[in-house]
Amino acid sequence: MKEYEWPRAAFHAFWSIPGVLLLEVFQVSHLVMVYILGIVGGSMVAIDLTRIFLHKKLSNKNTQLAKHFKKLEEYLLYNTPLRKHELKFPVAMTWYVLGITFCYFFYSRQVALMSLIVLAIGDPFARVFGITFKGKKVYKKHTYIGAFGFFSFSMIALHILNVIGVYYPFFNSTPKTLLLTQILGSLVGMIFEIFSGRFDNLIIPISAGFAMSFFM
Repeated sequence: MKEYEWPRAAFHAFWSIPGVLLLEVFQVSHLVMVYILGIVGGSMVAIDLTRIFLHKKLSNKNTQLAKHFKKLEEYLLYNTPLRKHELKFPVAMTWYVLGITFCYFFYSRQVALMSLIVLAIGDPFARVFGITFKGKKVYKKHTYIGAFGFFSFSMIALHILNVIGVYYPFFNSTPKTLLLTQILGSLVGMIFEIFSGRFDNLIIPISAGFAMSFFM
């Protein structure tokens, strides 16, 4: 696995969960959560668009500002998990926050939180399994073992969330309904992780949440 793929996968898996769970534990209102996520997401979009604009404007220049900006990009490229295509494209974390914001805006809190878990746990484990164990490919770079990693760890994470009772409204549903919801969300997230390309962080939570909303 590439040098920065492990920390990228770990950061992807765990950076957002504590913050959102903390808001859930203290029962921050749904509207306030949408405002918080909207502000964070809007700020990230603004920063990303500014960075991309500067990249396009300064990439062929020879000014002092352009040189400093290129050095900054080189530093980020070689010393952080940033990927080369993200120099001129929104970073994965921007799509991540926008996807979760969408879920909290349009779905119930239960479904939104479960969508976050599917994305935060399933996606990085798909990458870890796929790159580490390789195997037969399903589509482009995606492998069957990676898909298995996504589905199985999404299911495990959703079950743990339910068992420890972090979010008490889950217990208003029957065990059978919860199991069906976990299976469907993990399965739909797995499918869209394979085919959604660079937009996976946006599409996975929205699609998984849409599917789970039929049961919750």
